[in-house]
Amino acid sequence: MKKLTLLAGLLMCSVILYAQKVSNVDFTAIKKTLDAAPQLYQQLLDRFVKSDTTLTKDDYNTLYYGQCYQKDYSPYGSDADNLEKFRKHYDAEEYAKALPYAMKIIEKKPLDMQMTFKALVCNHYLKDEENKSKMGTRYNNIMLSIF
Repeated sequence: MKKLTLLAGLLMCSVILYAQKVSNVDFTAIKKTLDAAPQLYQQLLDRFVKSDTTLTKDDYNTLYYGQCYQKDYSPYGSDADNLEKFRKHYDAEEYAKALPYAMKIIEKKPLDMQMTFKALVCNHYLKDEENKSKMGTRYNNIMLSIF
C-alpha cells in the first residue's frame, strides 16, 4: 500500500512540475492594460476598422484577445438574417450581392475572421483591389496574433 501511495504521489508531482503551458498569451497583462485605459480598446478598434497600417503586433494582440473583456462581447450567435442571405449569394458565387451582407456582419463584429476572409474572397472576385487589400491586412495581422 505504501508503494502505491508513493507511486501516486510521484505521478502527481510529475504532472504538476511538467504541466504544459497552453498559450503564450498573457491575458492578465492585456486585462491590466485595458483596465488602466478603458478607452484604449475602442481607439484600437477604430484604427483597425479604418485599416490603420501603423497598428503594431501588440495592438493586434490587444484587439483580438482583449475583445473577451468588452461588455458587449459574445462569442456565440451571429446576425442570422444577414448570414443566411450572405450564404445564399456566396454559395451561388454572386459575390456582388453577398459582399454587402458580409460587411453588415463585419460592422457588428469587426474581428470575425471567418467573415473577414469571405469578404476578402468577394473583393478578390469583384477585382476590388483596395478593399481586398484592407480585408487582407486585417485578416493576416489577426491571424499572425493567433499563431
